[in-house]
Amino acid sequence: MKKITNREEANQYYKQVNELVDDYIKTWKIKPSEIYHYFQRNMQSFLERSGLSEVEGIKRVVNDVLEHRRFMELDKVMKFESFSKVNESVINIGNANINHEKVLADYYNTSLGHIDLVDPEIHLYKINDFGKKVVSIIFSDKELEEIKENILDNLVLEAENKVLSINEVDGVEMGFSFRFWLSDIFDKEKFRNSCEEKLTNENLLVVIKSVIQKYQELPTNFDNSRLSYKDDFKGYHIWEVR
Repeated sequence: MKKITNREEANQYYKQVNELVDDYIKTWKIKPSEIYHYFQRNMQSFLERSGLSEVEGIKRVVNDVLEHRRFMELDKVMKFESFSKVNESVINIGNANINHEKVLADYYNTSLGHIDLVDPEIHLYKINDFGKKVVSIIFSDKELEEIKENILDNLVLEAENKVLSINEVDGVEMGFSFRFWLSDIFDKEKFRNSCEEKLTNENLLVVIKSVIQKYQELPTNFDNSRLSYKDDFKGYHIWEVR
């Protein structure tokens, strides 16, 4: 194990970690609060990829940097660039691949040559079903579970970033306010579990539909159309744009 023996070395590691965090934020276009939670779950793999896993005390350095960024965001000090809508979306779970196309080909009983990828990020395809044009969106069971986890993470972040303000008692204004960050007074794990109970599969499908319709641009000739859930087929979920 390498040891941090003096302030100069410590400063160098803080600088290196800060640069790595900056790269993550810029590359993946995510908020510091989001990267904070990601790193808590994936700290060891991050350290190994960055060549820092053998540095004694490096986790403290990483946590210090992440905490600093998180509090900057909560206090609204940091100004963020306007990120693309798809990267802010909970359905941003990776591009579509050949497996999605094979399932669509089987479902619509057509060949792969009649399956055209329109938007890889939302898994949007155009299918030529014997002269009939069909526009579909498809996610696997695993991808649906990832989307669910993203939604739960976002619900927790939304709650963490809110302030509870109480300025009256029994309907009478007190003349001052008690203000609390919800993140300081609520049990995040209990809150997440409660949200998970309420986020049934039926509700999950409704959320996905709403997110796609609000944040994504569907093909222009379907601007005034409706997105409907079609089927659960071979471990994949299929929507159609009508």
